[in-house]
Amino acid sequence: MSKVFLALGSNVGSRQEFLFLAKEELKKIGELLLLSSVYETQPLGDSESWFLNQVVLLETNLTPLDLLAALKGIEKKLGRMDSGKWGDREMDLDILFYESEVIDLPQLQIPHREIPKRNFVLIPLVEIAENFSHPTLGKTMRELLESYPDNLKVTLWIPPS
Repeated sequence: MSKVFLALGSNVGSRQEFLFLAKEELKKIGELLLLSSVYETQPLGDSESWFLNQVVLLETNLTPLDLLAALKGIEKKLGRMDSGKWGDREMDLDILFYESEVIDLPQLQIPHREIPKRNFVLIPLVEIAENFSHPTLGKTMRELLESYPDNLKVTLWIPPS
């Protein structure tokens, strides 16, 4: 079994419901060991719709490429359309880390290359794994958050009652 950090994000429709459904699907391919809080995040690019983001730690027996295929299948099942880079999406699932492996294939790069530049990933990672060390940068998640400032707003999301 391998421990994998995944990022979940949604900025279309019922964002909270999409996060819930994604986690239910993830339970079919492994065990959710840790879940960060949910954060509302200013979007990158041209979108005006804010994201809900979360990071989870999944334990799975899938290989990295099989996991990627499973995540793409979950995105499709939840209605994701091809909206281009930084476009609106019902569900976006990214592999951040797969244990401490380093993988550089055309279809898959682990660790995810944008981790050091994205507060919407680093803030929830620090919440659940602040001392996890980036396998190529040699810095903990806390150190990365403190050394790579991102100006996009990231706030703890409180669901409307």
